[in-house]
Amino acid sequence: MRSASLGAFAACLYSHLQVSSVLPDLLDQPDKLGQYKVLYLADIPSLSAGQVENIRRFVEQGGGLVASYASSLYDEQGRRQERFALEDLLHIQPLQPDSALGETLDNYQALVGGPNDLYLKTRPETGAPLDKWAGQLVPLWYYEPVEVLEGGRTAADIVMGENSRPLLPGLVLSRCGKGKTAFLASSLESLYIGNNLLEAAEFIKSAIEYVSPEEQPYSVEAPECLIANMTVRGDTRVLHLTNWTGNKLERNWTNEYYLAPVENVRLRISIPAGRTVREVKALAGGTFERQVKGNSLEIFLPRVEAYQALAVTFE
Repeated sequence: MRSASLGAFAACLYSHLQVSSVLPDLLDQPDKLGQYKVLYLADIPSLSAGQVENIRRFVEQGGGLVASYASSLYDEQGRRQERFALEDLLHIQPLQPDSALGETLDNYQALVGGPNDLYLKTRPETGAPLDKWAGQLVPLWYYEPVEVLEGGRTAADIVMGENSRPLLPGLVLSRCGKGKTAFLASSLESLYIGNNLLEAAEFIKSAIEYVSPEEQPYSVEAPECLIANMTVRGDTRVLHLTNWTGNKLERNWTNEYYLAPVENVRLRISIPAGRTVREVKALAGGTFERQVKGNSLEIFLPRVEAYQALAVTFE
């Protein structure tokens, strides 16, 4: 559970998605939960009845939900249940493989634990943004066998490597009220935090983009080491860019003698409906190019050293 939460946060952070890590008690506060666009439950096994109801209301009112692996499959005492508490949102239920399927799955277990030569494969015509994965195989990690209930649809299967034979649902998409949900049967987050598999992070990003009711307020074309975060005050949005190419061990008293700059950074910032760009400033100095295209402000930064921030004021 801990590795999944860390992996989900890291996947969002390094994919340049606006992300916050919150405490579980947010799920007990529907007003605060409603301030977010997407809720990501990365293998959160236990939820109270009140939290389940708050999540259901959040999705019905237009929020997006991504849940993975064993989320909501255990009670508050840690006992596995026969059904997911979020079954009516995710439209899945646990599956006990029959003898033939069970034998096949056993043959695809690595000696050190975990699956071996099993992948996620997206079905054709799944829809944007997941359709970009059509025909590709994405390695997976530990997974929860499920079957899809009425109201859900399988967008990606867990398949065998040698012939892409489908074995189990891997990604299940659903709708509830005004919102969308996505269930990832595999703990891709743990896979990402364990070995930095780029495909895992990008697949997670696609699932988030699918359920999100709005487009990301910005996009960044730069290496993952350039960390982005946007703050808002009044008519001004500030996009902070932190260059994290230095020491990643986070040890005390560790010297860094050189920080490699990030070059040729391209940004896109959404312009709110009915607004125009009044001013753009680089708060750390330096040069940049800007142009407005449709409802977006495009910015090109030739070079980012340790830190840069773009302040955009609308009118």
